[in-house]
Amino acid sequence: MAVSSDKIRILVTVPRTTKEQLEAVAKQENRSVSNYIFTLIQKDLNEKLNK
Repeated sequence: MAVSSDKIRILVTVPRTTKEQLEAVAKQENRSVSNYIFTLIQKDLNEKLNK
């Protein structure tokens, strides 16, 4: 899948068990793993940058 020009793809290595946990939680929230991780990153950045 191509990435639009305003975005960048990054590679993150996690243990298999963590990936399985991410998949389970993302599925509960009806999200892809990628979208779930992006949402977590956004929330954390917002908290840290808006202090």
